[in-house]
Amino acid sequence: MKKNLIWALMLLLSASFAFTSCSDDDDNPSQPEIPVEKSYDAYVVNNGNWGANDGTIGAVLNVHGETPSYLDIYKQENNKGIGDAQDAYITVSGDGRNGLIFVTSTTSSKISVLDTKGKELYVKLLPNVQPRFITGEGSNVYFSAYNGYVYKMSRDTYQITDSVKVGAYPEAIAIANGKLYAALSNYDMSGNGKYLAEVDLNTFKKIKNVEVDLNPYSQMIAVGSKVFFVSNLDYSDNILQMMDATTDKVTEIGHGSSIAYDKLNDDIICISAVYGHPEFNAVYRYDITTGKKTDIKLSQTPGNIGQVSVSPNSGYLYIVNQNYTGPCELWVYDQYGTFKSKFESGMASQRVIFLR
Repeated sequence: MKKNLIWALMLLLSASFAFTSCSDDDDNPSQPEIPVEKSYDAYVVNNGNWGANDGTIGAVLNVHGETPSYLDIYKQENNKGIGDAQDAYITVSGDGRNGLIFVTSTTSSKISVLDTKGKELYVKLLPNVQPRFITGEGSNVYFSAYNGYVYKMSRDTYQITDSVKVGAYPEAIAIANGKLYAALSNYDMSGNGKYLAEVDLNTFKKIKNVEVDLNPYSQMIAVGSKVFFVSNLDYSDNILQMMDATTDKVTEIGHGSSIAYDKLNDDIICISAVYGHPEFNAVYRYDITTGKKTDIKLSQTPGNIGQVSVSPNSGYLYIVNQNYTGPCELWVYDQYGTFKSKFESGMASQRVIFLR
């Protein structure tokens, strides 16, 4: 019994000495570091090939640095593909990292809700609806659909709470001055797709159609009471227009196929790059206050210029280099057009969405 007691005391002293030795070694670089939770500042919507359901939702790592890169976070978190991933809208709360990503998929006709790591939280299957473009305000998100409707969906419950019939094949949508505008495209080639449908957000009823150039399509941005959008005409050219949401007056600005809002400089960045028409290839700024257009000379030019996005933090331009047989590239420029870097993204990259 006495021997057992002595042995127990020796073990206790040994453990105490070991603990003291470890605590004195806090600065030892060989100790494992506490892992830092991964977070992203920007996301990429990749449409994939039409009808193939091979789109992706990715994240940009080191988005404001010199060497950004791309990661397919949906596949990483869910071990499957998302579908065609037509468009996405991110709700942001708190510190800016606790929002939700709402994703529309047209071919698979669904809305997916993800956390900002890419983990799927909820899927709303919508047979024959074919969701297209999505935006939001307050506690609601809104999306257009090829069945001719715009839907209202609760950000908190993920349930559809209302819908309004706006017209054939609505595409891009934006919110300004208490109204939602939906581009009624000329998808059916009838010649009737030349309007923006105007919806009162309070009643969620359609007010009227505002006539614009033929075939308003996938590009629409609201800045204050001004709505900027692109009409694709007969696909031989693209026209950038602006509508004043207080008067519904529409003004043509010039050629333009892809637009983005530069929050840092309060400009619209516009690319004019119609396929087969190199004479229209240009990148310029449109000063929202003065209406002045200023050319941006790219120090290096992608072979197939696609969509443009702008970082609200740095003013950097992210321009898609389209690839019709494989993954696209994102080319990064500073606000003056100086090439900084490029990296591979997904199939048919649509745009980069920034959290900050």
